[in-house]
Amino acid sequence: MNRGETVENGKWELAIAPVNTTGAGQDGDWVSMKHYRRAAVILVTGAWPGGTAAVTLEQATSAAGAGAKALAFSRYCRASDADESPIDSAAYVSVTSNTFNLSDNDNVLVIEVRAEDLDINNGFTFIRVRTATPGANADLVAGLYYLYEGDYAGQPGNLPSAVS
Repeated sequence: MNRGETVENGKWELAIAPVNTTGAGQDGDWVSMKHYRRAAVILVTGAWPGGTAAVTLEQATSAAGAGAKALAFSRYCRASDADESPIDSAAYVSVTSNTFNLSDNDNVLVIEVRAEDLDINNGFTFIRVRTATPGANADLVAGLYYLYEGDYAGQPGNLPSAVS
């Protein structure tokens, strides 16, 4: 029975397991929007001693990344908290050239994607998030996808796949 709970109305998928980047860029897993009209790409930064890591989105025609190309986006939502108290506000931030930089600690960043943003006419239904290297720093980041407005809602284990 659908009670309107988040886990019944959408699909959660891990994008980037929590990681100490130690200077390495991170490629999120591919997820399919075939059964979902919207996705929230959520990144969380922890300790961030320095450097910047460019964030981009890609689209592809398969879970293996076939035909991967850039996915355009013009803004993200940022909630930051340098003193580790509860975050009480967030704001949209415009991006240039479909990218922005991770550059400080204790942030929650959300990029909204609509299925119609993808090149669906050419079979592009998969998305992923990527971060470039922040340089030789021990920066902490994690990411996940929340796919929603799906074909139907139901028990979490019965929702349509987001990985195939």
